[in-house]
Amino acid sequence: SQLDAAFTAEGFRAGSFAPFAAQLRAAPPPPLTFETLASSPLADLVRPHRIAVGRRVAYLSFLEGAADLPRVRAALRGVHGVVVFDQRGFLRGAYARYRQRTLAVLGAGLALVLGLLLARYRRASTALSAMTPAVLACAGTLGALGLAGVTANLLHLVGVILVLSVGVDYGIFMAEIRRHPEAAKETVLSVTVAWCTAVLSFGLLALSDAVPLRAIGLTTGLGVTLSLILAPMARPAEERP
Repeated sequence: SQLDAAFTAEGFRAGSFAPFAAQLRAAPPPPLTFETLASSPLADLVRPHRIAVGRRVAYLSFLEGAADLPRVRAALRGVHGVVVFDQRGFLRGAYARYRQRTLAVLGAGLALVLGLLLARYRRASTALSAMTPAVLACAGTLGALGLAGVTANLLHLVGVILVLSVGVDYGIFMAEIRRHPEAAKETVLSVTVAWCTAVLSFGLLALSDAVPLRAIGLTTGLGVTLSLILAPMARPAEERP
């Protein structure tokens, strides 16, 4: 039989389990149930392999090592009630979908901000100049991280969103000098103070030992600094020295 051949291939003598097989044929035992195992000394070993959701019950069989999932799926395709779950693939897909949705929301937010700026200033050049420092700061931050050999991930994207939020504020403050030229010095001072608080609140996270916090802090600290440096681009051309 195939079972005897498998044991023989593993080093057992051929026919070693023949008496056991004959006993099973003579007096077949009842099917082994989970309740029987749960009340035995094997309870701690089998309990993690059973999950119940309402009235639905599933039994788990974990694959160790590098499994050929396409072949496993093909072999089990005809077995009713069997599902092959690739945890790594599932998490990779969920991560990709979350990243795509985050980018979509980010684009929609930028479009909404641009619409509000157009409604405020009634001039495309002023609206674009107010947004340009933040967008360039984000691009410069990601470029600098790439040149430094840092692989961007979802947490860096979260930091980029913070940079855009803060950087657009800097650009709007500078653009408002057109309406209030007498407050130019106060505006510049206010933007500088805002940058200091942003660096102290978010940028210091770059010193954290936790990788997620360090990623957010590094992105935010570098991004808001670039936003401050580029903020004068939003100042009306006729008001620049």
